[in-house]
Amino acid sequence: MTKDLNRISRPRRGRLALLALLVLGLPIHAQDSPNRFLFVFDTSSDMKDRIKAEQFEITQLLVTSMNGELHAGDSIGVWTFDQTLHAGQFPLATWSPDNASEIADSLNKFLREQHYSKATGFAALQPVLNTVIKSSPRLTVIIFSDGEDSINWTPYNDGINQMFAQRKVNQTKARQPFILVLRSQLGQYIGCTMNFPPGMLNLPDFPPLPQPPPVQAAPAPAPVPEPAPPAVKPLIMIGTNILDHEPPLEPVTQYVPPPKPTNTPPVVTNTLVVTNTIVLTNVVATTKPAVPPASSTFDRKGALALGVGLLIAAAGLITLAVSRSRQKDSSSLITRSMRKD
Repeated sequence: MTKDLNRISRPRRGRLALLALLVLGLPIHAQDSPNRFLFVFDTSSDMKDRIKAEQFEITQLLVTSMNGELHAGDSIGVWTFDQTLHAGQFPLATWSPDNASEIADSLNKFLREQHYSKATGFAALQPVLNTVIKSSPRLTVIIFSDGEDSINWTPYNDGINQMFAQRKVNQTKARQPFILVLRSQLGQYIGCTMNFPPGMLNLPDFPPLPQPPPVQAAPAPAPVPEPAPPAVKPLIMIGTNILDHEPPLEPVTQYVPPPKPTNTPPVVTNTLVVTNTIVLTNVVATTKPAVPPASSTFDRKGALALGVGLLIAAAGLITLAVSRSRQKDSSSLITRSMRKD
């Protein structure tokens, strides 16, 4: 496999690397998990003596799920570089705890089969890596290298290059690689650590992802004013006839309500008043006795009974007087005076 790659010209290999990168980047937006891990291995000649140290670190990282940072569904990509970037030689893997050992074995075998030559050139990573960072929600880049070159395309260049200079001799004697960890989120670098195996990696923490802005409801459309109705004479329905004009108004007479009944008793005006008194006696009366007028304080029933009694008494007296006048030829002065009247 290595011999076949060596037969391919450098320009063609570069085109294949870009094509593999595009294929590698396709699942980024299709995955449910936003986390992606990219392993980058330096294949310069000085890294050949450090293969066993690399394999040990890879096995530890994958078996322990990257200190709990790897989750089911996260993707794992693999690149190699010397003076040129080589991408797409190792198939993209989807992480799950069940296939951790299988991925580790495949990756260790892949490292043994690489051709280690030339010098380290970090500049080969810059253009393609920047593109992947911008298109990844979250990306963890793990670079295994010998530290024989400087990096000038990250916000952490001074600290990285200082560590290379200080620890390069020690790492070479111990046949241990430098492990540089870069993390990005939403297209921006958010952290960097330099690690010196053997030992577990220190991974920078991801900040919380920003919450999506709340969806604002669209403003309600302004109400459309209703058109004014046309000026049409109102139709008035009277019975079964429809008129297009109002009928003439009939004269209205004022209504006078009848008087309300009252409980006041009517005034009685048929009270009997006696004006002449018949006295049956032979004694000449010097004066006519005065008959007191009927009292106006009698009530209706008392006045009526008194009147009837007087009428009966008067009738009896008149009858008696007439009878006696027929029997006697001579009458008293009073009787004759009454007859004249």
